[in-house]
Amino acid sequence: MKRNLGLSMALVLLLALILPVVSLALSPVPETLPQDLGGKTLYGYLMDLKKEYMPAKVFQDAVKYTDEDRENARHAINLVILATTEKMASTGTEDQYNLYLRALAYDLLFQDTKDPACRQSGLGDYKKTVDVGGTYAQADHDRLAAMEVKAAPLLWKMV
Repeated sequence: MKRNLGLSMALVLLLALILPVVSLALSPVPETLPQDLGGKTLYGYLMDLKKEYMPAKVFQDAVKYTDEDRENARHAINLVILATTEKMASTGTEDQYNLYLRALAYDLLFQDTKDPACRQSGLGDYKKTVDVGGTYAQADHDRLAAMEVKAAPLLWKMV
């Protein structure tokens, strides 16, 4: 009986370690851009990723969104940042549509990680979007600017 319990516990532990790896491998979001975008433009493909896997509250609403939703969002965010950055680098121009998509991705990444660098990147891309004519990005810029960066606790030293 004791041996079976130990075996059961070992199997549960093994499954707990393997399942996250398996779910990553089974993510519907690819790690890199596929060769065939399904007849869509790059922008259309990225917009579909945004609509499907990057809802605005994915990292804020723990009831509505699952861990799998958040993991898929992370994959989509990374792919959007990579693809938009490469596209703008290859054309040598920063267009408002790719800037806005990248800003949204950095915005969500900040919400997930609380990394101030992600917030700054998002704010910069939102501002550039507005500067090149995308006034629709101003509200998102202002919302992200209002989000606080959690400060680390002060280290007090008794002398």
